[in-house]
Amino acid sequence: MPTPEILQSTDEKDWSWVYSILESRGFPTPKLSQSTLLISERQGFLLGNLTQKDMAFLSYLYVESDSRREGIGSALITSFLELARNQQFKQIVISGFTGNAPGYLQPGVNLETEKDALQLFHRHGFKDLDNAYSMERLLTDRIELPVNEEWEICHPSSDDVGSLIDAISHSVPGEWTTIFKERFDLNPQQILIARNKDLIGAYSTWQDSRFGPIGVRPECRGQGLGQLLLAHTLENMRQQGARQARFSWSDRENLKFYQSSGFNITKSFTRLILDL
Repeated sequence: MPTPEILQSTDEKDWSWVYSILESRGFPTPKLSQSTLLISERQGFLLGNLTQKDMAFLSYLYVESDSRREGIGSALITSFLELARNQQFKQIVISGFTGNAPGYLQPGVNLETEKDALQLFHRHGFKDLDNAYSMERLLTDRIELPVNEEWEICHPSSDDVGSLIDAISHSVPGEWTTIFKERFDLNPQQILIARNKDLIGAYSTWQDSRFGPIGVRPECRGQGLGQLLLAHTLENMRQQGARQARFSWSDRENLKFYQSSGFNITKSFTRLILDL
């Protein structure tokens, strides 16, 4: 069997084809602006990101159902590995770590529906890194709001943006500051902060039924601030018309945090890593 030809594409028609496939599967596409697209004659594609130092991110692999087992997936992965090695990256992660996974569409390989893909990545030397989970909960009933006299829960004003960005940058690496800046410009009523005088200790955002991200400044953790802000966020979502709250990525260590607030697991993923 001849090796499939793989091309790196910037062609708008190829991107339109990719977008149509992703959108048919319910994936958002605006975050793909910096992605590298590898394509095999419109039979399969790979999306990756080669913009960060030392670490490359493999965001998504797709092969048409009637073109599988013809070596297309393997050829796409091999081509991406070559690109990463040529640019002297040290690792490839599927699809990243919380806060620094540019362009990710899902946290990793779906354990129920993508078993063949998982075996394919293993054959190329990828090792299991950890599990991640998509979760959701209904918002049909009013949520009882805990009270904490020390922290004010409110929407941020323009005067709060600097402190908000500072809180995020001290909490998690990567793209979260960009997400919150964009959300503030779009609708500050879909952001909540926990404020104690001039200190922002926690922050959250949402868009319609899509919840998150949420974070707590490191020195403010362990005080119940996350649960306080989560309850207020979910009730705000309900009051704004959302019938459910859902998100695509929770690490294993945060499962109990969300489950204690009524979230249930809807999908489970394996994240993977390869040392180059």
